[in-house]
Amino acid sequence: MKYRTYETGWTERWKKAWAKVWLKCEKAHLVAYDGCHKIYLAMDEGQANDFIKSKYTTFVGTPEEMGKQVLQWFHASECGLAFVCAVKSGKKSGQKRGQKSKPTEVYTQVIKQFEF
Repeated sequence: MKYRTYETGWTERWKKAWAKVWLKCEKAHLVAYDGCHKIYLAMDEGQANDFIKSKYTTFVGTPEEMGKQVLQWFHASECGLAFVCAVKSGKKSGQKRGQKSKPTEVYTQVIKQFEF
């Protein structure tokens, strides 16, 4: 795994990447972690409820607290596949006539796998 610089020693690339995380945390309802490498920012109430009902560890706090929690999880990940993704509910997808439509989810990569 690549060395991740931290706090005062942050590289410019690292600062830019984490600035995106902090901006997303401003609007996030909660943050969620699978305990390995998947870190999600729930961007609406529906997604937040889905994560609460799931096997993910969730955290709710101020935007600053949630950003710090994401950073802690990212550094704690021993898996080289760590990423941060924002997820929100999308429009319902069209189905064939007579079938129920399913809500979609919209994922936005904030920090991609292998970026650091």
